[in-house]
Amino acid sequence: MKARLQGNIRRRRRSGPKLFSLFCLLAAVACAHPIPPATPAEQAKMRLESGMADYRAGDLASAQQKFSEAFQISASVDDRLGVADAKNSLCAVQLQQGKCDIALKECRDAHDIYAALKHTQGMVASLLNIGLIHLELHDYQKADNDFTRALETARADQLVALEAKALNNLGLLRKTSGNLTAARRLYEQSLEINQRENNLAETAVNLGNLGTLNLNAGHPDTAVRYFRRALKIDKDLELAGSIATDLFNLAVAYQAQERFQTAIDYYERSLAIFEYLAYPRKIAQTRYQIARLDEKTGNPASARENYRAAIRIAESLQMKDLLEKARASLRRLERSP
Repeated sequence: MKARLQGNIRRRRRSGPKLFSLFCLLAAVACAHPIPPATPAEQAKMRLESGMADYRAGDLASAQQKFSEAFQISASVDDRLGVADAKNSLCAVQLQQGKCDIALKECRDAHDIYAALKHTQGMVASLLNIGLIHLELHDYQKADNDFTRALETARADQLVALEAKALNNLGLLRKTSGNLTAARRLYEQSLEINQRENNLAETAVNLGNLGTLNLNAGHPDTAVRYFRRALKIDKDLELAGSIATDLFNLAVAYQAQERFQTAIDYYERSLAIFEYLAYPRKIAQTRYQIARLDEKTGNPASARENYRAAIRIAESLQMKDLLEKARASLRRLERSP
């Protein structure tokens, strides 16, 4: 036993120098082949990818900062495609912030660069953003042209994800113009593609839009089912902004069912997320809806407070429709005994 232990000790001692030599060799190889620093194009791409993750999660401030950094890096090395990608991404953030004029300029700049580079995917993506801005500005003919061109190009180049998005956006436009039958058909076509491609985030968007369509058609029970399916997906994906939108939609549906306390609870939950994420347009819309419900349930003091909050934001963002409705409601409330 003693001899065996001494043999083990000698073998361990002999292995020591070998392990040290191997460590030195590996260190020398690592030093001889250092990892090269990321190129500016790679740095910009990483900023864009990180910013897009923040955007999907609802963190607009962080997304905007990273998109701006990507733009600066790309511009510093005259990377035109990188500049276009950054501008198109910034456009999406600015639209959410209600800065339609700035967003439209960014998107048009991006589209011009994509067109000069013959970058079809970028052209379609920027056209879809431009169309959403025109839709927000109530310029429906221009929005129709933008979405139709985007759809035709996406189909011609087999850009399936963008085809689905174009169909969804055309559905939004048809709903706005009151053509609910056409809107449903377009939403369902988009949903079919997104489900086939396992695009969960866009599937949830389609479900939410179909829910809104059923709500507008006077079917709140069906709407609730669609909204709950969308909410489950968005919770699984941890998309805070989308979760807040789903909660808001459910509140509207519960309000239509005259489940007023449940509706207030869901409005307040969605408002807390919108305020945390700093989504001013959504905050204004939610405040207005809560005010209407406060008025209906006999809480005029809270209704006045929420109408005034909605009006302040609507004025700053030039949300004309909401501003007119909120002002009219507040005047009526203040005239009542």
